[in-house]
Amino acid sequence: MTIIRPSKIRRTSSPPEASTPPYLETVFALPVGAAPLIAALCRDIGLPQIIDAEATWDKKRCILSPGDRITALVVNLLCEERRPLYKVADSFEKRDTELLFGKGITPEHLNDDCLGRGLDTLWDIGPSRIFRLVSAAVRVKECLETSFVHFDTTTRILYGQYGYEKPLTANDLVAQIADTKKTESPGETENALSPVDSKQVPPAASSERRPANPAYGHSKDHRNDLKQLILAIAIDQNGLPLAGGLKDGNASDKVSNLEAIEEILAIFPEELRQSMAYIADSALVTEKNLTRLSQEKMRFVSLLPGTFGCGETVRKKAWEEASWIELGALRPQKDAASYRASEQSGTIGEIPYRLVVYHSSALDRRKAKGIVKAAESEKASLEKAARELAKKIFFCEDDARRAGEEFLSSHKSSWHPLSFTVETRVVKEKRTGRGRPKKDETTPETVVYGVNVTVGGADSPVLAAEIERRSCFVLVTNLPKEECSARQLLSEYKGQASVEKVFSAVVKEPVVLDAFFLKNKTRLDALGHVLLLATLVYMLLQYRLRRSGIRLDRPPRGLLANPTSREILQHLDMASVVIFESGVRKIQIPPSHLNGFKQILYNTGFDEKIYIEPHQRSHGRELTSCEGSL
Repeated sequence: MTIIRPSKIRRTSSPPEASTPPYLETVFALPVGAAPLIAALCRDIGLPQIIDAEATWDKKRCILSPGDRITALVVNLLCEERRPLYKVADSFEKRDTELLFGKGITPEHLNDDCLGRGLDTLWDIGPSRIFRLVSAAVRVKECLETSFVHFDTTTRILYGQYGYEKPLTANDLVAQIADTKKTESPGETENALSPVDSKQVPPAASSERRPANPAYGHSKDHRNDLKQLILAIAIDQNGLPLAGGLKDGNASDKVSNLEAIEEILAIFPEELRQSMAYIADSALVTEKNLTRLSQEKMRFVSLLPGTFGCGETVRKKAWEEASWIELGALRPQKDAASYRASEQSGTIGEIPYRLVVYHSSALDRRKAKGIVKAAESEKASLEKAARELAKKIFFCEDDARRAGEEFLSSHKSSWHPLSFTVETRVVKEKRTGRGRPKKDETTPETVVYGVNVTVGGADSPVLAAEIERRSCFVLVTNLPKEECSARQLLSEYKGQASVEKVFSAVVKEPVVLDAFFLKNKTRLDALGHVLLLATLVYMLLQYRLRRSGIRLDRPPRGLLANPTSREILQHLDMASVVIFESGVRKIQIPPSHLNGFKQILYNTGFDEKIYIEPHQRSHGRELTSCEGSL
């Protein structure tokens, strides 16, 4: 083996620079996915334009407008990596930010300070109002008619401690009292903000409204150990949101329904409401809410809660009359539930309503298991009580008989027949003498009485009747049956499931959880409305593609007749933009996905230009070549 010493190594100069051959060019490939389409869709419905028109901002100093900042958050929420607010810039590292937001825009411009100020601006101008304006713009642009409005709420659990939850110090308390004296007006004392909030919320905004407050409440996520916020949303029959907002974590659904009613009354004129029906779950049915609906002659459909006595009355009447209308199944599936209905009427708060009793075969199957289990549990409980009674001794036959009768009266059962018998028993009397008993000593005996209770088997006809009774539910409405049949009424109420689909698509997406960690109530409220805006864009994307009637070519799924937005976004994940040294952009996409790519763009109202032509900035100050941040 030869060892080469350092002194023996031949030192050579660096190789001369080679000229770049004409066939070699530096390119950048960015996996933009669906981001250009989402950004284009936001601008098409006027989302950033509406925000910019309502906001007050310095066009000479700001690089990105408030509308562009909110659009960036919507893009970030819907496209692949939904990162927390402080990592949005990292998410846009692989996006073509010039393509999305204009020449000179880099990921550094989308830092947490920039987006945080965008949320502050959204809060200042009113996030609920912006959501209503954008939704109205969508309805006008798409020429939508609204015949049914579905309303529901869901919860979003929050993790960690928030900055405004820190305990107050003596200095903070003094500062709070001083601030309150300066800005307080009559009637505002109870709603005074904490010191942290008072510095972050402009006085004008805090005096008119307050942000949603995270609090413990009834959790629909089954996490009562965590604080939460409530998101409320109203959608039309196409699944497109038309109203919504963020509520306190302990807000009542009954109150939220009334607020939604007032919002719909403000949005739609009376002539449009005459052909519209408001649909919600049983939380809608309170005397106060029904009175308000009656005052405005607003039509509605809801599930009658079991707390109203008229519900049990019409159920019994339906079975007594046996005047059922066979409706069959609402779905073509083999295992679909079959329904029948009975038209009834009732009065709530002196106002007459149409009450339709429905019997479901699916509820039959589910209720049967529960009732059989309850019958078994009841029988075990009765037998245990009977054994305890059998241990007792009575010295009078009449006392034993009375005890048996009291047992039957206090343990009434509609499922298990009960009976008892009184039997005589011979027992030895207790010895009263002192000392040990003698060998020939006999213990006197006495006759006592006992009660034996017999628990019979479950009565099958009674169980069957109970199963049928519990398999019924009642819908309450003021829609006349001449206009809406029992089958149509049930079908529209079943449409409530569409709200849950909207929630599960975006609002309940687990990866969006961390996006709610903000140390500011107003920003938290604004971000919740950004989530609602993202939901609107998400559902509009699905609506436009389904409206076209095409079957999306989606490898490896094949042809999809009713593609969801999730399928659309996943298909576009394969799209990349290649940027050449000359500045020319070209689209890179697998051949198997090319047909579906074109279908999505053309049928949502766009073409390939949104992937190759950068957005033309019409506002904001000009950027110099050396600028890299706000």
